[in-house]
Amino acid sequence: MMFLVIIGIGVLVYYSMNNNKVSQPSAASTTRPLELLEMRYAKGEIDEETFLRMKSTLLS
Repeated sequence: MMFLVIIGIGVLVYYSMNNNKVSQPSAASTTRPLELLEMRYAKGEIDEETFLRMKSTLLS
């Protein structure tokens, strides 16, 4: 019985440690703000005037 408790605690510790790694975004998965803005413009989510205004704000 004690053996199962020890295994259970080990499993909980393992999952809690791996859960922290998953919740942190990696540097490779982040996209630069200008790239996001360009993608929004390309998809038609924002118009040209908004795109140019936001781009100048980002680059200033």
